[in-house]
Amino acid sequence: MRISVLVMDDLFDSGLATVLDVLQMANELREELPHPPPRWELTRVSGQGAVRTASGHVIEAQAVEDAPRPDLLVVPGAGPQQPAPLLEWVAAPERGPEREAVRRARADGVPLAAACTSTFLLAEAGVLDGLAATTSW
Repeated sequence: MRISVLVMDDLFDSGLATVLDVLQMANELREELPHPPPRWELTRVSGQGAVRTASGHVIEAQAVEDAPRPDLLVVPGAGPQQPAPLLEWVAAPERGPEREAVRRARADGVPLAAACTSTFLLAEAGVLDGLAATTSW
């Protein structure tokens, strides 16, 4: 299974680490199963190349359009924590490439998963219109 993790500026460092750690741990523990499934292939993708996390770490990423089509697109938590700044953040022109990546994945039939505040990015991209959605935030 190919999993693309969409990274963007202001990404929560812990949100990215949690997603990557859980998926990498599952890859390692799969050998404990009598009939292990194939390994998950993880790719960090972004709309603009390398990104800077909320804590200032630089994360290298492959351009969404250059990456192989994923079987799942995961968007770790990102952006401000307060409601008004969060709504401004997801609607900002700088988030355009990420919103477009989410829309394109949805149009291609790729399942989407988002953590925490990134569910608002999915909503702003329009992929949740008319659908029920749950957020932990």
